[in-house]
Amino acid sequence: MFTLLRNCAFLGLMFLPFTQGLWAEEEAKVIKATIKATEGKEPGSQILTLTLNIASPFHIYANPVGLEDLENVQTTVKVSGKTALKSVKVEYPKGKLVKDKLVGDHSIYDGKVEIPIKVIRAEGDKGPLEVLIKFQACDEKRCLLPSSVKVELK
Repeated sequence: MFTLLRNCAFLGLMFLPFTQGLWAEEEAKVIKATIKATEGKEPGSQILTLTLNIASPFHIYANPVGLEDLENVQTTVKVSGKTALKSVKVEYPKGKLVKDKLVGDHSIYDGKVEIPIKVIRAEGDKGPLEVLIKFQACDEKRCLLPSSVKVELK
């Protein structure tokens, strides 16, 4: 019996890299992200609109997620450029409340979500910006591995 368990464990470890690659492909299809910018009122400021289109039947955890146990997988957005930014303020929208007796009540994003971001650049900075979105996608039966998507604003 022990030999059978050991062989199954070995086979599982042997195929793990292949299954992770399949999950990574699936995770990449879950979210399509686009970014647009408009000039802000203050000098050097821009208002970015990050649009996430989350494929059905998936959802991602909102920020704030509203449950301490899920905070490490709530959606986060980071903006960076070649020149350091003076400030970045991400205004996460309120998520949809999920009443869950097993896990606990928490908030999610699904479908189309727009996240406004206010950026103040250094004087004269017109370079591209990179936006990194970290998330974990789940459906009713399973959760994919935590993942990230990058978009560039030129």
